[in-house]
Amino acid sequence: MTSKEPTVDEMFPSRFLRAADLPRKGMTLTIDALEQEDLNGENKWIMFFVEEEKGLMLNKTNATAIADELGGKTVEWSGHKVHLRKEKVDFQGRRVDAIRLSAVEFDDEIPHTAPDAEGEAA
Repeated sequence: MTSKEPTVDEMFPSRFLRAADLPRKGMTLTIDALEQEDLNGENKWIMFFVEEEKGLMLNKTNATAIADELGGKTVEWSGHKVHLRKEKVDFQGRRVDAIRLSAVEFDDEIPHTAPDAEGEAA
């Protein structure tokens, strides 16, 4: 047995970003690519970033928000910076944390910071 009791997130890591992965102030990342993957028989779009090994499974809300800011041609999104933040949303009758995106216009926005063991930026 280890000396530290694991959190549920540590016990069951995900290859996709979750709201719990974000520092309190969110983080700014550079879009690298979009890829479509078959996950349990459903085609899902995954956004990958230069600074982060985990991808973000796009939902329609986030894809539409970025398209409104960067345009509908997804091939042109690569290289643009986006800010990921936690936001409470209604889901199946409960308030849960979700990831929301917005394009970053200037380089002086909040930089990417890896969360420390407590889930906060170092």
